[in-house]
This record gives sequence, C-alpha cells and structure tokens, in this order.
Amino acid sequence: MENTFSARSVPNYYYVPALILSLLVTACQGTSPKADQARPAVGQARPTVGQAVAPSALQARRVEFTSPANYRIAEEIAIIDFKEVYLGAKVISVPVTWEIGKESDTLKAIKVMGERAQTFGTQLIRSSNKKKAYSHVFFVFSPSKAGGFEALATPSLVDDVRAEGIKLRGIGVAVLNQGKLMSYDIPDSLKKGLDFGRIPAGTLGQRKFQVKNLDTLHAVEVSDVIVSSDFEVKTVKLSASLIYEGPVRSFKIPKGQTAEVTIEFKPPAGFKDHEKLFTGSLEFRSSTGTSRTGIALCGIAFHPPHIASINGCYE
Repeated sequence: MENTFSARSVPNYYYVPALILSLLVTACQGTSPKADQARPAVGQARPTVGQAVAPSALQARRVEFTSPANYRIAEEIAIIDFKEVYLGAKVISVPVTWEIGKESDTLKAIKVMGERAQTFGTQLIRSSNKKKAYSHVFFVFSPSKAGGFEALATPSLVDDVRAEGIKLRGIGVAVLNQGKLMSYDIPDSLKKGLDFGRIPAGTLGQRKFQVKNLDTLHAVEVSDVIVSSDFEVKTVKLSASLIYEGPVRSFKIPKGQTAEVTIEFKPPAGFKDHEKLFTGSLEFRSSTGTSRTGIALCGIAFHPPHIASINGCYE
C-alpha cells in the first residue's frame, strides 16, 4: 500500500530506529556463511561470483520540523495528494527529502513530468553553503483550470545515488459544494468561479450569488467565513428584513432557504504595474464541520488609461 500525504490533514507518526538495533544485535551474535547466504526467490537467478548487486533506489521521506532550526526524517511517502484546490490558489506540501545515510544536503535538482506538469512547482531549501545541494523540497500545487492533475517528481541526488520519484496529484475547482450547502447562480461557474472582470485601481467591484441550505429539516449555521484579503463579504441577505452586514463573519440559513451573498472586490491603488491580476477564494463552513461551499475569486485592476494586456482570469 502506498503511503499518501494529504494536504488537508497530516497524522502524527512515531519513529523507532529498529533497523539500527537489529544491526547491533546481528553484529554481536556473529554470522554463519551458510546461514547468511541469500537465497533467490523461485524463478530468480542466483548472482554469480563477482557479480555486483544493484542497490535499491531510495524512497522519498517526510520531514518533520521539531524547531525552526531542527528536523527529523519521518516515514516514507509515495504520493502527495493536494485534494481540491480553488483556481488561482496556491497550496504547499509538507517538506520531503531523500536521505543518504546521515547526510542532510542530498538534493541537486527536481524534475516534474506529466501532462500539464507546470501546474506543480518546487521550492528547494538549502541548509548548507558548502556545496551546491539542498536538504529538502516543498511541492506546490496552483491550478489555473478546473479538473484533475497528476505528475511525477523525480530527484537528482548527490553522487548520482538512485532514487524513486514521488507522485503528485490534485484537483482544481471553481466551485466546491459539500454536505448541505450549495453555491449557485454563478455565470460559467464550473470553469471560472466568480469573475469580477477589469476595474480601475482604487475602485470597488461587486458580484452576487446564491447559497442554499439543502437540509429541509434543520437550519445550517455558518460559523467560518474564509475569504482572501482583496475581497470581502459585504452582505448576506435572507429576506428584506434579515440582512447580515459586512464584513460578515458568521450567519445562519433556515431549513430549505436560500441566502443572497454580495461579495466585493477591493484592489489596492498603490501597485506599480499598469495592471495586476488578483485571485483568491471564499468558503463558508458549517459549525458542525459536515458542510461547506466555496468559490474561486478573480479580478483585474488597472491604472487608466492603460490598455488591457492580461487576457483574463483563467485559461
């Protein structure tokens, strides 16, 4: 079974140096040439005298930081699964390394291959200035298009030591609906999320969409409103007499009802470029942790009278 890292939750593991203990016991007991002679499996050829046996390739291992300056090598990891990530967002994995003995700087480079492999990136971390090598790597997933993505990251190690690659996968989403909450009434929502278009720097843009409580028996209390810094939930309207004013941090949708959400795009005026692309996301999470809904957000701010050079938010 392949060990898989999920970007959503990382369990606690315990490291037991059983291999070191086993080697010490074997050294104290002594060995017998006949007893220690490796027996090939059925159908496997026995190595001839003088024939070198190829060493097994190193496996990727997760790095656990015990302090800002210290870390330990944890369990082997074969897959990093980023799960669902909003378009334009960037998610960074746990640190990974390929350990050679007790050497800390073992990585020379990482090559990522696969269809649309540019969706995945790498951040190599150097811990020593004595040689051109790196101690560990962070993998980055930043989708610009909805759908599933997979790639294989293969390391080059010092001294040309053989190493197995690590699989990368993730799903780019424009709209995410789970449990009893559902976002809708969003133009071209499956591909783009909520697109604010182009607005002059220093001004405000607004868009509206609907969030429905699919539970016909119980109200859903939204206790977490997670929104990127350049955007704000301005109002949540349940009726003419019940409106939550922004910045909205929590609200409740009665059973089977729908809320009209107004979100505001407020790009700063002080950026230096003629125009700038802003991306983010908005997510509502229920107090029970069983329901959530969210959308990708995107807008372009420009300094007039600049002519557009950015084609749009997404591919």
